[in-house]
Amino acid sequence: MEFHQIRYFLAACDHLNFTRAAESCAVSQPALTVAIQKLEADLGAPLFTRSGRQIELTDLGQSMRIHFARIEQSRKAAQIAARHLIDGEMDHIDLGIMCTIGPALFSPAFESWRRAGNDAELILHNIWGDRMFELLLSGALDCAFIAGSAEIPEGMLVEPIVREPVELAMSSADPLAVKPEIFLGDLHDRTYVDRLHCEFREGFFNKLRDHDMVVDVVLRSEREDWIQQAVRDGMGVSFLPRNSVIVSGITTRPVKGIDVVRSIQIATVLDRPQRNTVSTFIDTMKRYDWKQPH
Repeated sequence: MEFHQIRYFLAACDHLNFTRAAESCAVSQPALTVAIQKLEADLGAPLFTRSGRQIELTDLGQSMRIHFARIEQSRKAAQIAARHLIDGEMDHIDLGIMCTIGPALFSPAFESWRRAGNDAELILHNIWGDRMFELLLSGALDCAFIAGSAEIPEGMLVEPIVREPVELAMSSADPLAVKPEIFLGDLHDRTYVDRLHCEFREGFFNKLRDHDMVVDVVLRSEREDWIQQAVRDGMGVSFLPRNSVIVSGITTRPVKGIDVVRSIQIATVLDRPQRNTVSTFIDTMKRYDWKQPH
């Protein structure tokens, strides 16, 4: 399979219409259709069901959309890094940020770094956790912020910079939002919005099972913005890192009996010489006074 086939497939996923997908990719509709058909032939099964001009993803298509999105993300990161190297635009930093890390902690730190006289361009790449180390080792990323306790590959240097509580998120109109304390038992039989990228997801559900408790999962998603919108609209509660909330109308509270704090770390490639711009940025982030903004 080739990169352009993946790009055409993802466009078709977004538009669910081959004509509009072809227009967004600046190719003819027959060329896009043929490319997707070749991709399906390589995979051995259809990615879409077709009914006239309407198309829908098959189960295989849904699964491949996730995998191909990661490939496309990696391709773009590598392309940006290559362009900077070829053009000699060295005064920049390609920074990976794990997709579960929100901006509230980091925006003030970035602004502090800029006010100190650093004018290099920050290029932020939103990355799934299992791709971060691969992109660092390949040179597509200069450094990265990661969270959780994933296995660290050989050749990586990972240093903690701040700890962040993971709390129960709910609509600000939820009765739980005004309670002085929230207990594990308050979650029994509640509707729940499941963050598929949560580092502590398995432990949370194990905790519920240990206490013979259940929640009614009404939505699961890898998209943090969709999760938060659903919580804000009252579909259910969810566990979120305290500073990852980007949607107004959400309240977070600690839960007695579930004391989860995640470590946010900065990752680089061990013994790889860094440009002065990158070294200065990393040193600044390690020395920064990480006050919790919440």
